[in-house]
Amino acid sequence: MKSALSFLFLFFLFFTLHGQTWEKFSFISNTDAIFCSSSELDKPYDSSFGKYSDYHLVDNNMTTAWVEGKNDDGRGEYVCIAMGNQPMKYISIANGFQKSPDLFQKNNRIKTIKATLYLAITDVSMETQAGFTADAFAFPETMSIFLEDKEGQQYIPIQTDPGRLRAFRNQKLKEYILSHYSRLSKDKTYSSLEDYYFIKFEITEVYKGSKWDDTCLSEIGFHNSESPGQIPYNEKITQVYEDESSGDIRVNTSSQNYVLAGHDATALKEGYCKDESDNFVLGILDESPDHEWVIISEMYGGAGMRTQEINKLYSVRFLQPLNYTNFLPDSYHHLGDCLGFSSNNGKTQIDFMEGKTLSGDLFVDMLNSIRLNLNEDGVEALALLFADAVKKHDVQTILSFMDHDYLHDQMNFLKGDSLQFINELFFGENKNTNKFANIPLTMIKIVGKPIVNPGDNSPELILEVSDGEKIIVCHWVIHKSTSHRRRIVLGLVGASG
Repeated sequence: MKSALSFLFLFFLFFTLHGQTWEKFSFISNTDAIFCSSSELDKPYDSSFGKYSDYHLVDNNMTTAWVEGKNDDGRGEYVCIAMGNQPMKYISIANGFQKSPDLFQKNNRIKTIKATLYLAITDVSMETQAGFTADAFAFPETMSIFLEDKEGQQYIPIQTDPGRLRAFRNQKLKEYILSHYSRLSKDKTYSSLEDYYFIKFEITEVYKGSKWDDTCLSEIGFHNSESPGQIPYNEKITQVYEDESSGDIRVNTSSQNYVLAGHDATALKEGYCKDESDNFVLGILDESPDHEWVIISEMYGGAGMRTQEINKLYSVRFLQPLNYTNFLPDSYHHLGDCLGFSSNNGKTQIDFMEGKTLSGDLFVDMLNSIRLNLNEDGVEALALLFADAVKKHDVQTILSFMDHDYLHDQMNFLKGDSLQFINELFFGENKNTNKFANIPLTMIKIVGKPIVNPGDNSPELILEVSDGEKIIVCHWVIHKSTSHRRRIVLGLVGASG
């Protein structure tokens, strides 16, 4: 659970005052996500996640959905999603069941939803087998959100007033401690008291489905920008193009449109131009056949300035430019600007001046290295990509994340049995029995988001996986390789390690 963050809604449609009373909510805590719902279609009798669980709102998968479980169109049903520990500027909502256009139309979609900000307080005595309960107090204003009847993510802007929210939090926390002081002292739970914020999303109007009267939501998230940090893997990139009206480079996917390189923002941010009157032009020089990579030409100049041009390699999937020279051997550091993509024996290669190229395994390794260094120190990006490889049961990609020396030692020990090595990586504590267990890769399903703990010396990657019966928590260490400028996953626990 996260500590309090500075967050406040300044709602622009209408305001509603809540009764001044504490409410009790039962939450599920799964890795870094905290959530609950009022109902769920075909909810399992045990504590496992069902086919239409509220967990699907936070699983970063647009093909899954929460489906309310009432016998009508779901008006009045709600979901609650906890926020992170930093102020956010946008809510993102993927309306309806977006597994396919057909399912989207056959099921109900949400037309309007009421969003209410709550302060939640809990302690160790409120933990349950399935999660925990919390006492919550609503901020006295709510927001009515109108959602369009379309697939893809919709972004709703929010403004913040940290001072006002901080005063609200301090007042309610003090009030709660005073009114529960006897219990907190008796149960010795005062030191475990935690508070955090969540938003309750309540269905108020729906678009009717053509076949079923079940109302669905695919994703809810919080962001600091209108465009997320990366394009989800289940969105196919269909086009990268120059927007003639804005001068931006934009991306179309199977369900969304993104800004890859913003014309004015790029120029002013990187100091190419002093103001908007200077000349700055973005253009697409070339893109890879799968649309995952593009070379963008940046031309800039102004009054009394010589026009200059720089070519940059962009990851379309991660929506940002990449300095590839940081990840290459020293002998490759004088290649200059990249000029385009070509193919050699079926493999993509990048072309430079004077006929120089990067191709084959070195190019693939460079791209993997870049992917692992996109976020701070590369750790968060590595965790997401490693989890994606696990989800796909992709043995070769999983092995590519392993430290080479460690992998070599284990292969010698196991006499080259890479499958045994892979299976022994997924060995950890069973959440239900507290005993250690192992799950073969081919049976693995990921049940939680990958999380990274900073650690004292090296970050630790934690991943929850299941075979449908048991859930185990797997741990790895992430360290910096001595031979590469990137972070690599090192298997920590297992029969061979």
